[in-house]
Amino acid sequence: MTRWISFALLSLALPGLASAQGDGPRSFQHKPIGLNILTPMYLNIDSNFNFQQTILVKDADVVSDVGVLTYVRTFAVAGHTGEFRATGIWGSVSGTVNLPDETFGRTKVDIPRQSGIADPIFTYVQGLVGTPALTLEDFTGIPPRFQASVLFAAAPPLGQYDSDRLFNLGTNRWTLRLGVPLVLPFGSPASRTSLEITPSIYYFTDNTEPSGAANLREQDPRLVVELYLSRNFTPRLWGNVGLLGTWGGETITDGVPDDNRVSQLAAGGGLGYQITRSLSVLGVFGGVIHENDDSRGTMIRIQASWTF
Repeated sequence: MTRWISFALLSLALPGLASAQGDGPRSFQHKPIGLNILTPMYLNIDSNFNFQQTILVKDADVVSDVGVLTYVRTFAVAGHTGEFRATGIWGSVSGTVNLPDETFGRTKVDIPRQSGIADPIFTYVQGLVGTPALTLEDFTGIPPRFQASVLFAAAPPLGQYDSDRLFNLGTNRWTLRLGVPLVLPFGSPASRTSLEITPSIYYFTDNTEPSGAANLREQDPRLVVELYLSRNFTPRLWGNVGLLGTWGGETITDGVPDDNRVSQLAAGGGLGYQITRSLSVLGVFGGVIHENDDSRGTMIRIQASWTF
């Protein structure tokens, strides 16, 4: 039973899509060194944000179908566990947006479906407290403990981008992230109950070719705080509930603020199941539950994780 619980803990590692969908439960919990984790994931997002979920477009109705594939490698650094993650993202985006019109005031315009490659994400996570570098054999059966790490992530502008399009899969700018994942386990070791808190700040470089007739689009930093409570019901079945708060991120186009600063709280929950010692699945549903910015959105996430 102990080995099942250990595998259930370490075989779930997933990325967030930009700063709105979050990393998900158990993503930054302590893992043994020498692991490879492959995580395919599908997301369906219905919102009034761009494909990357970083820019609020209040008068839009956007549907994004997203495919994600993340590779994780764990290793020892200064006596603690370090992780490198490489995330590829592809998908499609479509919908409608209401644009200003001299005759009718506002006119609904269709967003033609675009499919292709989005900006990849590269992440490094370094354990600092409660994250000793242990092999799988030594890791199995150790008691849960408080954990603190630091993460750095970068998304280079490698996705498809066309300034003639209102919505794009790529961003034509860099996105940088600094975060501090914290894990507080409690209860019996068999329950693997834990509270995870991950505050992150996202920074964005300027887009020098924004859509429309604009010449420059800047964006303020964005604060995102993720909170997840997860618990094992059996050695193989576990559940989670989570909250995600987002603040900031207003864009400025050619020196004029766009009045799209985000202030929202999203909530969700899901179930995970350990099929084998190395293969697990997780399903999550969530959406915006409170906002002061006219934002809205729902999200369905389905993923599998294979540890080898």
